[in-house]
Amino acid sequence: MGNFAQQIHPLVDSVTLTIQRIDSTTVDTIVLPYRSRFGSNSKNFTDLVSYRENNCRATNITNGRNLYGDFSTNDYIESPDPISYFQQQPPVSPRDAKRHAMNVILDGMPFLDIELPTELHPALRPLNESYSVAQFYLLDDKVTGVLALGSFSAKNFTAFGLSLVNGIQELKARGATKLVVDVTNNGGGPSDTTEPQAGLDTTIRARPLAQLVAKKIAEDGDPNELLYYNPTQWNNASHLPFSNSSGWFRPELKTINGHEDAFTQRQVYSQRTFTIRYLNNIRLGQECQPFSWTPPEEALFKPQDVVIVSNGRCGSSCSLFSITMSKRDGVKTVVVGGYKDVPQQYCGTVGGQSTGFSTIDTEIKSTGLKGHELAPPDFLTNSVQGITWRLGYGINNPEEPEEWQDHPADLNFGLTFDNVNDPVAIWTGVAARVFSKPAVSIPFHVQMP
Repeated sequence: MGNFAQQIHPLVDSVTLTIQRIDSTTVDTIVLPYRSRFGSNSKNFTDLVSYRENNCRATNITNGRNLYGDFSTNDYIESPDPISYFQQQPPVSPRDAKRHAMNVILDGMPFLDIELPTELHPALRPLNESYSVAQFYLLDDKVTGVLALGSFSAKNFTAFGLSLVNGIQELKARGATKLVVDVTNNGGGPSDTTEPQAGLDTTIRARPLAQLVAKKIAEDGDPNELLYYNPTQWNNASHLPFSNSSGWFRPELKTINGHEDAFTQRQVYSQRTFTIRYLNNIRLGQECQPFSWTPPEEALFKPQDVVIVSNGRCGSSCSLFSITMSKRDGVKTVVVGGYKDVPQQYCGTVGGQSTGFSTIDTEIKSTGLKGHELAPPDFLTNSVQGITWRLGYGINNPEEPEEWQDHPADLNFGLTFDNVNDPVAIWTGVAARVFSKPAVSIPFHVQMP
């Protein structure tokens, strides 16, 4: 269907597979041909001309809009961004998507939420506190809880947050002392549901056009406070709203690979306290709190009693979650599948806060800068372009983006006939390996950087 082995585009017209069927002692060779996908958002066509006209030309939401032009601002807030169709997360309320900082993987095909056959569902009954992509289970040993977390996004942001809190508390109430968090194929979502204070400093590219947008806004170019580059949309490192005169977008020049570039400032860890306190007034913080739910005051599970499981396809906010839990708190990480003798990474793209071309184009048009020589032209085709707007720096090495750093899993967990496509068998096997006692005898396949 075009995403064989998680590749979205076909590299060849067919794939030759050598397989061994269940209960068979022989092997068979089959040829699997590529078949193109006609997506649910595609429009019917009869020939090349109608195909291009109906599916390839830019639509009325491909490019940005002037929010102070002749159209309804409420319609803009309630309409999904074109990039949302390719974000690897369940459908999210457009209002929530614009309200919360998103960090989501993009893929060349829309996110699929297919109904799996019964035999591929976990054999255990989920707890009543489960909701949407957050499913809670208690394994047969009655001490190991499981959170199967397919995304950090759900249709109802508040209900999702409540589910996470209530589900973890219910596992604890039922006697769980260990926790397996399965983030297989988790493409991210709002950072508010991930790590609101992950400890990663972030910066924003501050190229000349971006500086002009921020300058226009500071000159009252966004009276309704609708734009991303408006400082009143964000909090500083003390988690207080920036003022319009904060100078938050002050550029800091850097030379990277021989080329000069500019970024907004961030905290410098080695400076004296008074300098850090000053920088806190121009450094980006978080906007998550107060939450719409009441989190517990203390962690319900100790880091040594938690393990994060994935197939390595964990990105964006999922990466922020896994990296913070692993590097800062010491939680073990496990990758299921892959070559057992090849070091596996427990996460992929990190990012920080992601957006898209249409959003940035809206910033440019709404501040009257679309005619500037640095402004990009409108797309003529039905296209999307993902943009990492805020980039997160490292936890162990805060001088480099976390994106560049190593994330080796503590354990490679191999797939066998007995556990493939069987989530409960995988969770049980991982728990037996990770939570065995004494800890020094755990037969880890430890990955080296």
